[in-house]
Amino acid sequence: MNRILVVDDEDNNLKAIKRLIHRDYILEFAQNGDEALKLIPDFNPDLILLDIMMPGIDGYEVCRRLKLDSKTSGTMVLLVSARSALEDRLRGYEVGADDYIIKPYDPEELRAKVRILLRLKNVQDELRTLNQNLEKLVEVNTRELVKKERQAIIGQMVQGIVHNLRGPVMVVHARAGIACKTARKLLEISEDDPDNFRKLVEKVIHNLSRLSEAVDRTDLLIDSLLAKGRQEAAGEKQRLNLNDIITQEIKFLDADMDLKRGVKKYLDLDSSIPDLYGTYSDFSQVTYNLIKNASEAMKNLQKKELRISTKHDDENIYIIFQDTGSGISSEDLERIFDPFFTTKPGKEPDNAGEPTGTGLGLYTCSQLMKYYGGEISVQSKLGTGTTFTITIPKKGALSRQ
Repeated sequence: MNRILVVDDEDNNLKAIKRLIHRDYILEFAQNGDEALKLIPDFNPDLILLDIMMPGIDGYEVCRRLKLDSKTSGTMVLLVSARSALEDRLRGYEVGADDYIIKPYDPEELRAKVRILLRLKNVQDELRTLNQNLEKLVEVNTRELVKKERQAIIGQMVQGIVHNLRGPVMVVHARAGIACKTARKLLEISEDDPDNFRKLVEKVIHNLSRLSEAVDRTDLLIDSLLAKGRQEAAGEKQRLNLNDIITQEIKFLDADMDLKRGVKKYLDLDSSIPDLYGTYSDFSQVTYNLIKNASEAMKNLQKKELRISTKHDDENIYIIFQDTGSGISSEDLERIFDPFFTTKPGKEPDNAGEPTGTGLGLYTCSQLMKYYGGEISVQSKLGTGTTFTITIPKKGALSRQ
């Protein structure tokens, strides 16, 4: 049953309204604005029938305060007053009243206005509940999308790891074979041919040196992978240094020789930025995505430069990724963070060898940063390049909570 608070400084007016509607609603009464404001938090009315001319706080001020307070802004207010001038009614609507009825009123008109306002209140409450449920559903679905995107990234990483391990292994295999053949020739050379013997020894040394380089490269890749794996496995919040995460991701991605040799990377990392508390995989995923996107945007260009910088001010921490890629059109910029929107081609036979996208990468990045109260902004110019800026508020991000 709906709750109605009736506010009037005249006992006769309170009694008259009580006779009209007491059978259909739960009623409470107040005789001035101060008393009404004290009753509202506990009584929690759906509708307030509010007189204007009262001692102390008048009805206009009571209504204004109610509508400014987020806890009571949804409460319906029907002003009930002997003031009939248009300017009085307009003032009532200006302070947020939902309706206005003039004394003396027709009883049926009052009942009708009460029914209509309560019907609106019920619809309003239903919409609020639906909206809350929708927000929860969106949050759940967003987490699922983030999870799927993270799985997709892991899949890409595995492919990259296999690809980059295959290179050193092939080098080891080839150089080992050459070294073995050269060693066999050494056994066949007579002692009176020192020049040829020396050349073969130098060839063995050269190939063994290349073998050592390939093994070192494999060792670095494995160390990087193990370090990243340990951090990724820690799913709980921990103290994080963004500069360390960026450096670690660069080191990991350098296993991709196209990125290591083809893209010039410039780091300008402010050592004074404070640590924050968060989940390592959230920030590593965002960093990985933005670096990988920048690399792919420059794939077929001569000038390939990526600048990554960090800085902070009194309120925020900033991470900036600036590339010299092909840029993004203004039309695409408007949708760049939408789910399933991508400027990359799909996985079609005609696009073999080209970077492909699901349209979840940047959307996932933006959602992950929202968990920390942050955001990702983008500026781009076709033919010049793109700059992504992550802004993370210090308030909250520096807290353990």
